Amino acid sequence: DLDLFAFYQKLGALRRAEPALRRGSFRWLPAPDDATLVFERELAGVRIVCAIHKGNEEVAIDLPEAARDLWTGEDLPAGPLRIPARGFRLVKE
Repeated sequence: DLDLFAFYQKLGALRRAEPALRRGSFRWLPAPDDATLVFERELAGVRIVCAIHKGNEEVAIDLPEAARDLWTGEDLPAGPLRIPARGFRLVKE
């Protein structure tokens, strides 16, 4: 499955490009429900938040600072960060 292969290639490239994802401290963050995992990795002042949602409805978490979505490259304002159903967000503050 080439789509799945491309997904993992991109994920691996992000991990290689962001030292915080490899060596940063790890901390669980509050999640909106039992179908969502939220954690942060932090290294040398760089904070990356990962939210993984396995539910069937979109949820939101609070993003205290403006950030960049590492997957899409989108600049995100502080405030609610929408996590799609059966999706994830990987943001760098």
